[in-house]
Amino acid sequence: MLPDRPARARPLTLGELVVLLFVAWALWAMGAHAQLVPVKTAPVATGSQFQLYPSHARGMGGVHLAVDDTLGDAFVNPATA
Repeated sequence: MLPDRPARARPLTLGELVVLLFVAWALWAMGAHAQLVPVKTAPVATGSQFQLYPSHARGMGGVHLAVDDTLGDAFVNPATA
């Protein structure tokens, strides 16, 4: 009695390979439409664009008596402030 061998898959023919690659490419191309994001622009006020951290921002709309925000600054050690 011969031992059972696992069934071998037959190799793809050139035509089957071409069809398989075309179908894979078509499915990939169809899915790409949902990934496109249109570029939109919006007007930005340039007066405060360089004030990146809260401690650098002017308190209360430019009042000069405002206290600096030492807790919001990422580069200041709160233990020494």
